[in-house]
Amino acid sequence: LEGIPIVREDETLADQVIRALQHLPEPAEGPRPQIKLPSEELITDDVVQDTPALRRFLSDRRFYVDTCASYDARWAGISGDWRYRMILPVYDSFGRLAAFQGRDVTGRSHVKYLTEGRVSELLYWTDLSWWDDEPRRLYVVEGVFDAWRMGYNAAATFTHGISRTQRSLLLTDERVDEVVFAWDGDSYALSLMAAQELAPLKRAGAVRLPDGEDPDSLGWRAVKSLEVQWGLARISRARNY
Repeated sequence: LEGIPIVREDETLADQVIRALQHLPEPAEGPRPQIKLPSEELITDDVVQDTPALRRFLSDRRFYVDTCASYDARWAGISGDWRYRMILPVYDSFGRLAAFQGRDVTGRSHVKYLTEGRVSELLYWTDLSWWDDEPRRLYVVEGVFDAWRMGYNAAATFTHGISRTQRSLLLTDERVDEVVFAWDGDSYALSLMAAQELAPLKRAGAVRLPDGEDPDSLGWRAVKSLEVQWGLARISRARNY
């Protein structure tokens, strides 16, 4: 916070920290590689009908072609390095392609996901839609399909962990009042730790999913019905420190 002036007499320490985070420079790790999708073929009804493995995968997971289209998902085809994979683009806050994942649909690959780009610096967002009289609560999940299953008001971290950059994105997003971690059932302890890291600056908590379940398998209604274990309260006024 050195060099960051207090804007108002009653500004809290939390407000100062968030304002400082908004102006942090990006890590100097050299030029970013240009990301190019391995396929431009959008997932359509015709593609699904012509590809039994993809059709079976979507049917088993209860995802529709319209859902694939809304998230710009692509089909990599049946040959090449990305064969038999759904291509899941990841965009940054400016709407630019920043990374993507390729999800195996056969169940036979030793690697379920192939990733291109620095996903640890990104969040995978669904649409945000809140009622005016509700706290604007965001559910943070692990995987892309967990976010799809939640439908609205969710963001994926791509793993059961959260980087400094991802924490900053959550803390500085003024559209979000509350953050609730809903990582897989076996990651509850990590969910609580992540919530505690955010809680001094933004209302944050975690929910415990049943063992062996994730938001994709459990469903959004069940996830949102779980009791939230909230973290610590926000930091008090700056002048008290």
